[in-house]
Amino acid sequence: MRLIFPVAAFLLTATSAIAAPDMAPAARQLLDLFKTNDVVVLGEVHHVHEQRSLLTAIAKENGTRRAFDAFATEAVWTSDQAVLDRYLSSGDEKELFIEEGWLNSVNIREAFRAFYANREKICAVDADFYGPNKKEKRTAELKQRLASFPDNVRKILVKQSGKSVEQMVKDGDPVERDYMMSLAISACLKAHRKVLVHLGAYHTTSLDPVYLKQTEKGAEWDATQWITYLQPGTRYTVVHNVIDLPADLDAAGKAMVALYKAKGATAPFLMPSKELPANIKKLMTDEGTETWRRSDYVIVGPFGTEEKKVKPVN
Repeated sequence: MRLIFPVAAFLLTATSAIAAPDMAPAARQLLDLFKTNDVVVLGEVHHVHEQRSLLTAIAKENGTRRAFDAFATEAVWTSDQAVLDRYLSSGDEKELFIEEGWLNSVNIREAFRAFYANREKICAVDADFYGPNKKEKRTAELKQRLASFPDNVRKILVKQSGKSVEQMVKDGDPVERDYMMSLAISACLKAHRKVLVHLGAYHTTSLDPVYLKQTEKGAEWDATQWITYLQPGTRYTVVHNVIDLPADLDAAGKAMVALYKAKGATAPFLMPSKELPANIKKLMTDEGTETWRRSDYVIVGPFGTEEKKVKPVN
């Protein structure tokens, strides 16, 4: 059952005492990308304050810039679009739930308030599905979904997974998720002129032809790859916010922090992925695949901090 709480019933949890950086300059740089793109895709690492505070800054900056007019987000299941629509109509937060963990973010809630104030449309794009702990329901659901997909989509999923439709149903993995997300994003793109798409970073890929060639054989498509299949020629660019917690940073992430410090920056900034130093590009290579090519831009910044969250009062 979905957990629904009135906004007055929330308290902040404890957060790091380290002052978080100002994300507004990076937000303004990201909005500038709409000058040459109809879609900007923001890929984030979850549960990091600087990831979600960038979104808040973008929402507030867009109130005056009007760079985009709709926000398509993984934060909400498509089955909850009616909840979002009621919120965007009234501003009443009593139905803004926290069960899935996205809307327990202080920053995402603040961003939603800014989108409401801006009178911008929010498109829910995540695919609601039963997890493996509900095997029987998941099996029936996946079987029905795969049967409803066009033949060519099923063939692609079979090729990518290396499994038959029957085996995919038996295993119950979320093989359909990115395709279904792309359907929702595609619908949002058709309805609005300029769209900010907000997803976890691993649902997003640049149109970089070198990366696509490197991964074209047998690799599962993410949501943005499905979008280009559904809507060829879509003009979009991908930004990855790579700021992360010190304990979670890999060697490439630590090198990004060193780059930030070496530049003497006072706030996180947008940088074209192709302009990253060679040592960082080398670190962002996995089994011969240049993973830095998965985005067109990165947000370079200092170490991240724990996200600020809300919780219901007992």
